[in-house]
This record gives sequence, structure tokens and C-alpha cells, in this order.
Amino acid sequence: MYGDEETGTPPDHIYSRMDAEETLEYAKNVLNLCTKLLREYLQP
Repeated sequence: MYGDEETGTPPDHIYSRMDAEETLEYAKNVLNLCTKLLREYLQP
């Protein structure tokens, strides 16, 4: 996200550090699930 273009509000005025940390945890979980799935799929 790049903020609110209509109002010119920058992203650091919309999102908090807690939002960023929570989103990072979600991304890590998705990465771990994808890695697990690919390992299972690629095993002979």
C-alpha cells in the first residue's frame, strides 16, 4: 500500500508498526506453508 492517494495521506499516517509486524507474521506463515507444500510435492 502506498497511502491514500486521494487525500495525500502517507502510509506511515495510516498504518502503525503493529500493523507492519502483524502483516510480516502473516507473510512468514504463507512462506512456510508454501515451502512445506513444495517440499512435499517435489519429493520422489
